[in-house]
Amino acid sequence: MSKNKKKITARSSKKSKEDKILQENNKYSSAEVLLTLAKERYAQETNRHTAILNRAGSLLSVMIAILAIVLPTLPLENIKAVYKTGDVCTVSIVSIALFLTLIAFIFAAFAFIAFYKVIKADGYQYPNIEGISKENLYDCEIHETQKSLSEHYKDVASNNAKTTTQKARQFNTGLICLGIAFATMIVSTIILRILV
Repeated sequence: MSKNKKKITARSSKKSKEDKILQENNKYSSAEVLLTLAKERYAQETNRHTAILNRAGSLLSVMIAILAIVLPTLPLENIKAVYKTGDVCTVSIVSIALFLTLIAFIFAAFAFIAFYKVIKADGYQYPNIEGISKENLYDCEIHETQKSLSEHYKDVASNNAKTTTQKARQFNTGLICLGIAFATMIVSTIILRILV
């Protein structure tokens, strides 16, 4: 009986060591899934950032092109003549049109600043392997490494989500300013073309 007890005790201690190893290996068993989710979230935020950046860059280019076309077409010489020889009503309407042109340029400047802030690459973080853990990742178990990576990707994606949301607000502000600028530019150009 004593031999059987020793065998059972030996088996149970061997089994408890195996169970302990299994528990340690399964300590972060969901780390692989979480890492995949964290990477996907990071990729989504990167795509969202890229889309906003591309739209802001395109609108900035269009805005500059339209202003480059509109500026030379302003009939400045004819406006001077209206002020010298025009009646009070015509001069008043031309003054209102010039005021609208000034408003258009001010709002275009606000739009330019807003789009520039969107394009400016500040606030974004990127995965940084050196910043994941102070310990050597090559000495860690795979699940511990995956856990560290998933936490790092989650932190980076959360930061980038906040930054992208802020840049989306700036983009919308720029879009509103651009709309006001072009609307007032069209009205003032029509008035100046009719009267001058």
